[in-house]
Amino acid sequence: MNKEPQSLYQQWVEDYYEDVYRWCLRYAGNPHDAADLTQETFTSAFRHFEQFRGDSSVRTWLLTIATRAFLQSRRQAQWRWRSHDVVDMETWVDPGNTEDEAILRWEQSRIWDWVRELPDKERVAISLFYGEELSYHEVATVMDATLFQVRNYLHRGRERLKKRWQKEADCEKRLHR
Repeated sequence: MNKEPQSLYQQWVEDYYEDVYRWCLRYAGNPHDAADLTQETFTSAFRHFEQFRGDSSVRTWLLTIATRAFLQSRRQAQWRWRSHDVVDMETWVDPGNTEDEAILRWEQSRIWDWVRELPDKERVAISLFYGEELSYHEVATVMDATLFQVRNYLHRGRERLKKRWQKEADCEKRLHR
């Protein structure tokens, strides 16, 4: 790293702020807590700047810090998930979109609400793999887990989500009889 820590840090904020914020939003479920976690992530990254060895990408390192910050804050405050909508429904539908696209976006939002209800390790693995599109190796790095554990978390998380989806589908079928 040839740049001064301050200028490199500023570059990281410019390059990765949106990724870290989006990740924190998936975790926290609301913009206020996501902004706090994002700020805490970058503050911690700056404080521990010299610990970045380059073994992983900067993005992976920052997501690791964000994950640990979230889990720590949850342990300390025994955070309760809030069921706020991350995105206002009106922002989903613009005049050019079809009804099917609006329904798809609503269903995706509902699934991410269910992901937030999963046990911590399953939620982290699902969010990193599907939400952030990290590889198994990158997820393992962020979670400080083995590949076997990551695959296990993903499998269990998907199974819980499938059961939830089936339960919702069964309820909707009963309503439409």
